[in-house]
Amino acid sequence: MGDELWHKAKSLFYEALERPIESRVAFVKQQAQDQEALFKTVLGMLEAESDDGKSDLFDAISSQTSQALQDIYDIPQGTHIGNFSIIRKLGEGGMGAVYLASRADDSYEQEVAIKLLHADMQNDFALSYFQSERQILADLDHRNIARLLDGGTTEYGVPYLVMEYIVGKPLMEYIEESELGLNQRLGLFLQICDAVGFAHQNLIIHRDLKPANILVTDKGGIKLLDFGIAKIEQDSLAYDNEAAKGVTPHTPESASPEQILNEKITTRSDIYALGVMLYRMLSGHSPYHAYLQDQEKLRKAVLQVTPVAPSQIAKNTMMGKKMQPELDAIVGFAMQKDPQNRYESVADIALDIRHFMRKKPVSALPNSWWYSCRCFIRRNTLTFSVISLFSVLTIASAITMSIQAHLIAQERDKAQWEKENAQQVSEFLFDLFENVDPSVTDGETLTASELLEKGEQRLVERLQDQPRLKANLLQTIALVFTELGIRDNAVNTMQRAQAIRAQAFGKDDLDYLDGQNQILTIIDDFGEADESIFELAKRTLEQVKRLDSGDSETLAYAYHNASLMNVLHGDLREAVTLGNQALDMFSRVFGREHEGVVASLSVISTSHYYLGNYEPAETTARQAVELSIELHGELHSQSIAIMGNLAETLKMQGKNDEAEAFYKKSLQLSQKVFPENSIYIIDALNYLGMFYRHIGDYPNAQLYLEQAAEKARGAYDDDSWLKAYFISNAGSMQAQNGEFTKALNTVEQAIAIYQNVFEQPTAYELSSRLLYGEVLLGLGQVQKAYNYLLANKELQQQYFPDNRRMLLRFDSALGEALCRQNKYEEGMAILNDVLNAFTSSFPSDRFNIEKTQKRLDSAMDSSQI
Repeated sequence: MGDELWHKAKSLFYEALERPIESRVAFVKQQAQDQEALFKTVLGMLEAESDDGKSDLFDAISSQTSQALQDIYDIPQGTHIGNFSIIRKLGEGGMGAVYLASRADDSYEQEVAIKLLHADMQNDFALSYFQSERQILADLDHRNIARLLDGGTTEYGVPYLVMEYIVGKPLMEYIEESELGLNQRLGLFLQICDAVGFAHQNLIIHRDLKPANILVTDKGGIKLLDFGIAKIEQDSLAYDNEAAKGVTPHTPESASPEQILNEKITTRSDIYALGVMLYRMLSGHSPYHAYLQDQEKLRKAVLQVTPVAPSQIAKNTMMGKKMQPELDAIVGFAMQKDPQNRYESVADIALDIRHFMRKKPVSALPNSWWYSCRCFIRRNTLTFSVISLFSVLTIASAITMSIQAHLIAQERDKAQWEKENAQQVSEFLFDLFENVDPSVTDGETLTASELLEKGEQRLVERLQDQPRLKANLLQTIALVFTELGIRDNAVNTMQRAQAIRAQAFGKDDLDYLDGQNQILTIIDDFGEADESIFELAKRTLEQVKRLDSGDSETLAYAYHNASLMNVLHGDLREAVTLGNQALDMFSRVFGREHEGVVASLSVISTSHYYLGNYEPAETTARQAVELSIELHGELHSQSIAIMGNLAETLKMQGKNDEAEAFYKKSLQLSQKVFPENSIYIIDALNYLGMFYRHIGDYPNAQLYLEQAAEKARGAYDDDSWLKAYFISNAGSMQAQNGEFTKALNTVEQAIAIYQNVFEQPTAYELSSRLLYGEVLLGLGQVQKAYNYLLANKELQQQYFPDNRRMLLRFDSALGEALCRQNKYEEGMAILNDVLNAFTSSFPSDRFNIEKTQKRLDSAMDSSQI
């Protein structure tokens, strides 16, 4: 401060002291006129003089000073601060006002948020926080934290920060207006954890985490704001200064007990605040909403009251019906009164949320039945080595997910229901896994299938008075049988589960409808979808829509299964429509990280593939593979199967090296995980064989396709269309290699199976019929072949007019038949058109391009004889 200003300030200060208290500020303002630095200095001296224990005097001066300074710092539009021009005020916080501004130097366009310290906070204590915030933000560069761009001091000595301007909505407003589902809310919470965890890694404690300090952008990304009272974790001097003044800054509603008591703050204080925030995100209310009107009562509540579980607050809402005990436990663990009893780190609470979203056990329930079972398995690692590790983990994990998915689906008292049934499930699991202990089984070792069968027998004996739980566990065992490729056990067990539900609850029960969805999934996995199954999928979808018109997992799966059955039925455009409806609903209900999203992407990819839309087919298949591996890892049936689908889309675009790598990887993983005659191994062998046929490596093609067909004959009955599919593919290579008599018998077997399964032709059956016509040509039965091919092309046009590639294949064979009847002009014209169409529309289909070219060359040679 210059000598001249100091002398003026002292003179004006003494004059003001002679005035009545209520008129001093107005007097100083009048005397200072436009000299704002002088006005601010004198007001500061008056306030300091008044702070002598005379509270009335101090309050009067303080109030007048605050209002006067506020008038000065309510900055008008167009005012320049640094390189920026003020546009308007955005809002005010506890320590400062925030303004929207734009660059004033025209070097480039940029909007920013400028934060200035409040007029009544111009003291050393507040200035230290403001400078600390600037330093902290300078060290934090994270996608979910608002960035510091610049900072400085105005010409009047007011400190300011220039921040990234975030266009978004406050967290709770965004959640309510967007009507977010449970997993979407948890996804936002994980982003918040990511930001807070990053701050903690940089030794920064936020200390004021609350929904108001979170903005959500239109793309669903969060931005953490306001590090105004944050502190460096190891800054003990700052803590001592706060303690000496008897205050640690906080927002009472979100503050931890140690903040209320002015005790030492650690990263676990932020974890408490995260628990409060999660409570609000789940229930829509503060955990202390009953005490918000009285600050003293609120303070005591934070210290002494255990909040009601968020699921109970929201129990009459759609969100409450979806919440499960794990979420209550996670919130409660984070909000423990004693910091030492909370999560140790933000990473730990985030991990529990991810485990919950993936239906895995959470650490917040350490004394649950699953925890005991898991310890049992760890203690008996050698015992469990006698059966497939994959099988044990699949069984245990699937049973866990089943119970977690259904524990609070009941209308009875949730806590009591969980306690009673958790004990029964615990006993069931212990009895089940006891069967793999040689000390109990007299040295006998059990396969995974035998283990599950014994578990199913125990269920028949137990849980007689718990039909819903019993049916849910039976359904889980059926799905594990499916994973292991054991068809009869899977179907029979699933049917028993459905019979229990139908008898106990009726066929309008949502669990029963969910079971219908699972039956469709199992039937598809084993390739047994016939006309009745297609009708079942349609009926199930309509029934679920009637009973459960809102977004739900059951309805999403009903859309998915209807989409899948439409693929098999050949209505590919409807399959895409239904698949996208399933995908959208799964995403709304669970977010993108869910197995239903993977399944929907897969069926959409398959539909595009058969429509000849290979680019979108590849895009959706890649998304499905990446998400499946993220959720389940590579050694999972879903991941393995979709790798084959992705390889198919790559093959049809000529990306052969990448396609071959995926085909081989799918086969290797299948052989590592599944039984010898599993559908997954057969499918992988078939994929690889068809790929080699596609690129012209016919010896390898026949080798793999015949292996697939041989395994399919042993694995499936004649009521499985998949058996026909694999046999037909082997027949195609027999024909390719000139073994027409052998091929004729093979293809006849396939067609007979198709006709036994389906009432009307499917795309797969028509492909076999095309092959049969080509085999007739190879045997010299040209007229019979021509008539047969023409009749089946008409069926193709009737049932699958959108499959242009198949129509071209029929035309190619018909062109050959015409030429071999000496109708060269007509036949060669058809072959030329087909060749041009394949080359322009399906350039990577080397097999059919070469076949058509050979037919055309042969016809040209024959026509010249």
